[in-house]
Amino acid sequence: MWQLFGGVSGAAPALPDQALPFLMTTIVFFSANILLTSISTSLAHRVPLSGAVSMNLKWIVLNIVVAAAIGILIAGVYFSSLGMLGVYMLCLPVLLIRYSLQQYMNLKDQNVQTVEALAAAIDAKDPYTRGHSERVAEIAEKIAKAMRLKDADVEMIRYAGLLHDIGKIGVTDKILQKTGRLSEEEFSMIKHHPTVGAEMVKPVQFLDKVLSAIRHHHEQYGGGGYPDGLKGEEIPLWARILCVADAWDAMTVDRVYRRNLGREKAIQQLIEGKGVQFDPHVVDVFLDHVVDSLPELTESDMRTTW
Repeated sequence: MWQLFGGVSGAAPALPDQALPFLMTTIVFFSANILLTSISTSLAHRVPLSGAVSMNLKWIVLNIVVAAAIGILIAGVYFSSLGMLGVYMLCLPVLLIRYSLQQYMNLKDQNVQTVEALAAAIDAKDPYTRGHSERVAEIAEKIAKAMRLKDADVEMIRYAGLLHDIGKIGVTDKILQKTGRLSEEEFSMIKHHPTVGAEMVKPVQFLDKVLSAIRHHHEQYGGGGYPDGLKGEEIPLWARILCVADAWDAMTVDRVYRRNLGREKAIQQLIEGKGVQFDPHVVDVFLDHVVDSLPELTESDMRTTW
């Protein structure tokens, strides 16, 4: 490919004479890499090709830029007086960096597995909660992306969604599975679950950023929520996002004590709750950018609880 565009082999690239072949070769390699990877992603995950291209673009660009920089550096060393000895000396730190990155990725995978195990514990507590935490996590993640939050924050918001109800592990089955209206005493016990959940997650160091989201996801924008009665901007943004995501799933699935409200009525409830229960901006983002992308749930999906 290099020679096809007029590049000279066997000698050090001379700029600007070799700029055009270098640029054209890079463009062809980059485009082919993006296209083939996106086709594979599209087929594997059954997503539109355009979406796969968008999803792969950021990490592939970074990967290619880094690889190109390393390649240019290696070529420069090879054509210097150091020759292959210099290349060997340069490869050692590169391999060490790669090893460190791999260890980091392994640790990150272990963190994800930890969160998934904790979320599974919620499902094991009560069959009516099955799927609720995952759906809330997905909705909260979509809202965060639509609000253009940082990738690291989006990831942590997803973790918070998976774990927002973990405190219900400490609530008795009698209350969680009650088909009638809860008494004041029973509801008081339910209201402790955000605090209990935050305390349960607190020892897990990499989840320290999600503690406030778990603790405050039942606070109300106009005040009157629990556990601390925060209102407005006092409520952490992540908790405000979870509040909308949690409420949407609660309204659009069957609960042990009532049938789901349906999408249209749930949308109306969100609109009416703007500034009272929900952050108006979060609701607007959800309705403008997220709700239409959510699938209709099947009968088997519609099982959850408080």
